[in-house]
Amino acid sequence: MPNGQKARLLRDTPAQSDAFLGEGHERSARALASAVEELADKDGAIGLEGKWGSGKSTVIHLAKKYFSGSDDKDARHHVFTFDLWLHQPEILKLAFLEEFIAWAHAHPKKFLDDKEKKSSTKKLLTEK
Repeated sequence: MPNGQKARLLRDTPAQSDAFLGEGHERSARALASAVEELADKDGAIGLEGKWGSGKSTVIHLAKKYFSGSDDKDARHHVFTFDLWLHQPEILKLAFLEEFIAWAHAHPKKFLDDKEKKSSTKKLLTEK
């Protein structure tokens, strides 16, 4: 690079906090959490749309604190995230289910115990 400048690599990971002065990501996270709460006892879907790098994953990451509070075991809502870009399309379903099983097992509320995790994982690998 000219003038001895070094290249700077940017990681594609969600920010841990809202770095914008107007706190746009934080406002979006609160709105997302509010929308989820409104749909809590109803069927529905929420879409979060934006270009690559616009902060969708950051908003979801920030919204988790509104669902989890201080004790994730007693939270009313539990957030599972799945990064589509990390997986090849032909194994998408398997990758999603493997990650969901791992999340359910590792969650403080223990949605799956050790035996259920092993059984579920084995079933995934043996069924077509």
